[in-house]
Amino acid sequence: MRNSTSLSDAFAIQGGAAGTEVLMSFDLGTSADAPPRPPPGQLDEDRPEPLADVVLVRVTAGPLADPVLGRVVSLLAARVDFSIDRLSDAQIVSDALAAHSAEQALDGHVVVSMQETDRILDLRIGPLRPGGGEILVQATEVPGLGRLLEQLVDEVDVEPTVAEGEQGEVLHLRLAESG
Repeated sequence: MRNSTSLSDAFAIQGGAAGTEVLMSFDLGTSADAPPRPPPGQLDEDRPEPLADVVLVRVTAGPLADPVLGRVVSLLAARVDFSIDRLSDAQIVSDALAAHSAEQALDGHVVVSMQETDRILDLRIGPLRPGGGEILVQATEVPGLGRLLEQLVDEVDVEPTVAEGEQGEVLHLRLAESG
């Protein structure tokens, strides 16, 4: 159980030439379905390699995945100098992804890579189960308004991938500030 002065039950940080990785885990009670937690101070050795100039967030599916992913996407949208309207669009997109991406994750983890360039935010979500990208897009449908994801982003692509020998896919979204 977490003491009153700590923010998490386990914490690890590892830095290197490719970036910094932070692991925080929170005890949400006992559950037979909960993934095993690495010992404090030891980061997951089976993690994707970070790419240059890319923020990579890997979150275990669970109740904290939604708020973590949503806030990171919103933070990066603010860093690329999006207008308030476009920042709001990014928030809606990130909330929609966070609400449904864990269900489509190929291995129980949601990995979102985010690359920011001049007023553009590229998001890649995966690895997803086959068909998961389209399911995520469909999940944003609002009666009378259509699929919000397709209306709020500038590009939507589903790219095939292979993760740990399994066929899957990655959902690629691009948000750009116009003008």
